[in-house]
Amino acid sequence: MKRTPHTTASRLTIFILLSGVLPNAAALQAWDDRGPMRPDAGLKNIQPDGIQGTLILAGGETLPEPAVAAFVSTIGDQATALVIAGDADESNPATSKSPAWMAEAGVPHTLFAWRASDREAEADARTLSAAINMVRGVWITADGASRLTAVGGNRDVASAFQKLLDRGGVIGGASAGAAVLSQTMFDFGIEIEPNTAILVHGRRMQVVGKGEVTLTLAKCDYRELEQVRLKSPSTADLTQWTRAARTRNLGIDPGTPRLGQPQVQSGSLVIVGGGRMPQSVADRFIELAGGPEARIVYLPTAVPRDEARKQGVPRFLQQAEIADVTVLPQMGRREVAEPAFQEALKSATGIWFGGGRQWNFVDAYEDTNAIQLFHDVLARGGVIGGSSAGATIQGEFLVRGHPLGNTIMMAEGYERGFGFLPGTAIDQHFAQRRRQPDLIPVVRQHPGLLGIGIDESTALIVQGHTAEVLGDHAAHFLTSDKLPTADTAAANFASFYHTVKSGESLDLRELQRAASNPPAAPIGE
Repeated sequence: MKRTPHTTASRLTIFILLSGVLPNAAALQAWDDRGPMRPDAGLKNIQPDGIQGTLILAGGETLPEPAVAAFVSTIGDQATALVIAGDADESNPATSKSPAWMAEAGVPHTLFAWRASDREAEADARTLSAAINMVRGVWITADGASRLTAVGGNRDVASAFQKLLDRGGVIGGASAGAAVLSQTMFDFGIEIEPNTAILVHGRRMQVVGKGEVTLTLAKCDYRELEQVRLKSPSTADLTQWTRAARTRNLGIDPGTPRLGQPQVQSGSLVIVGGGRMPQSVADRFIELAGGPEARIVYLPTAVPRDEARKQGVPRFLQQAEIADVTVLPQMGRREVAEPAFQEALKSATGIWFGGGRQWNFVDAYEDTNAIQLFHDVLARGGVIGGSSAGATIQGEFLVRGHPLGNTIMMAEGYERGFGFLPGTAIDQHFAQRRRQPDLIPVVRQHPGLLGIGIDESTALIVQGHTAEVLGDHAAHFLTSDKLPTADTAAANFASFYHTVKSGESLDLRELQRAASNPPAAPIGE
């Protein structure tokens, strides 16, 4: 990964460029060996919750008022900030001064100025790390950045910065000072205009000030360079951008099916389009899980952590006469590794994924062995079911995965489902929310996918390559050979789907033949 910070007098540009080159054959084989159940190394160690403290990156020495307020409120009334300034050169005092905004805001601070000799850099690094450990806020001036870059790899300094963020502190920088921070904090490009700053707390990135911030994803083999320009008070999701950048660096297109045909090798799937749960669907799920002897795990983790921990057993499972229902609200590597989580899934005959937002499932289980444990339930003949978000996560391609809203069908960084039904993109609340147009651009861009839309109070039961529709309404299937042309773009979108009503079944292999042999170029382009 190449990182190239560049500053000019007019604006700050921080570009962390990704190679965009496909991994070698051995790397691709390593991905395939891990299969759909484990993330590859490029997505390991992403913290879904983002940064515990606060980062402030400014495009110039003039700091917008909201950025000043964020710095001041974070360090508190009684705390002292640390300013990393330029060299301690008595002949040029201007190189070691505090920023004007800090004095105007009345922020108590101490000044750390580098000694002129490079031979003293190691001693300076030890002194600096000790100073950082004593404060709740650090500001890096443009003049102080160059020497900080030289010792940036110092373990003590890096550890001190991380500890400062972990205890809820704030680190900020202007111009080159911001560029230094970006080198270790971000995987994508950031361009910040003068009188503008970007505030990062948790996974939220907010633009403040008079100008624009431009976020950039580097070009890769399967995607062009992408830039998004944001003005105050616009926000972006740090985790989503980080995932998007790292996915591009892997060179593996998440829209290209890699797990085989849409079928279930063993076990069964119950994929519900949201809304009311019909009794016939509940009964079928319980039956497939083993009837009275069923041991079912309920996963409420499509909602935020605090809400997930408050959820109880769904009503349709409360009313069922079965051996056991276990609620597992655990999220992340540490919690998923708990014996209670592991043992419940290893003995489960059925899993039910609850509703909410499907990207939460990704954040909860990626970089853990949970997804492998889910697939193991199928492998031993069990059943996986879910409604709404719990339906979409079952496909190989994840739609509506953007953390900032469910109207974005292809959210880069959140485009990989758990692959229980390979080669598919699954949408829900389909006819009731008039979502027929939404799957069309997905299949047009990724013609190897089978698009599936499921109505509310309706389930798609998949065993082997047979899909049965059960419940109140219908399921709808879209393949690349049925896409509307430009001339028919205003037509009835529902007419391009193969619709299967409740009580009917179809062979997914027949649809896959069309999806596997798309036209030479997308229709209508």
